[in-house]
Amino acid sequence: MLNYARKAWPFALLLCLLYFYSNEIWRSSKDTHTPENKTRTEHPKYESKHDNILADAWNWTTQEPVSFYTFVLAIFTGVLGVTAIVQIRYLRRADETAVISANAARDAANASVDAAAASDRQAKIAEAALTQLERPYIFIFGVHRFGRNQRTGEFSVHYTVANYGKIPAIIEQPHIGFVIDNRSWPPVPVLVDESHKLLTHPILQPGEIREFSEPLPDGFTDGSITVELNEDKAPTGNVWPVLTETDGFQTFFRGVIHYRGPFTKGHETSATWWYFPERHEFVLRGGDEYNYVK
Repeated sequence: MLNYARKAWPFALLLCLLYFYSNEIWRSSKDTHTPENKTRTEHPKYESKHDNILADAWNWTTQEPVSFYTFVLAIFTGVLGVTAIVQIRYLRRADETAVISANAARDAANASVDAAAASDRQAKIAEAALTQLERPYIFIFGVHRFGRNQRTGEFSVHYTVANYGKIPAIIEQPHIGFVIDNRSWPPVPVLVDESHKLLTHPILQPGEIREFSEPLPDGFTDGSITVELNEDKAPTGNVWPVLTETDGFQTFFRGVIHYRGPFTKGHETSATWWYFPERHEFVLRGGDEYNYVK
């Protein structure tokens, strides 16, 4: 209510001004019709203190044309003022309604965008989960000790490559072999020979297991061997090569295989073992940085 009163005060001021102006016109018109030689003291009605104000106002309004038109104009202006206030009120309500509708539409649009983004995220999560489930998984394992060919006397390491995924794996770049490093950061071996079965037969079916043997390269040993003895100092038959390691250097056996699936790509598997000379065996080494499937 106070808000509408603030809006209506200019119209009230205008009505007051019109009333004052019309009153002055009426007085002027009375003065022009009153003989100059007559004063207020000659009219008894001005001497009375109990004049009928309403009767005078009615007579002034109905008998004086200028005053009557002024009065009508004041009424018309007042009606226009009230109409303007009502229009402002409804226009403001319409504007508030439009603002509310615009805000609701904006919120609905934002909600739609958020829902679409959430649906997209869910679709990507579902796709990633399906990709992780329906893809090949190649593992390299089985490295333990040196083996020796009784006919040639050659030492080698046996290892296994298997696909434990649900779909076939296609081998792209198999890097498998011995490496030497002096900082315990074994590098990636060179690419296997073209005659290797991982290159000649690059597709591993789901559940397929392949056994391989990697010979000890020339230069890793001087040809001498270590013979295992039992408690009676008799040979057990187990022999190992004596590796020619420079002080600070260590021997590693590592495999890194890059492969893909029929519908996926960019997969990689790595496994790393360190040769422990005192125990004549290979132990897994390097943590997640050198042993992973991704």
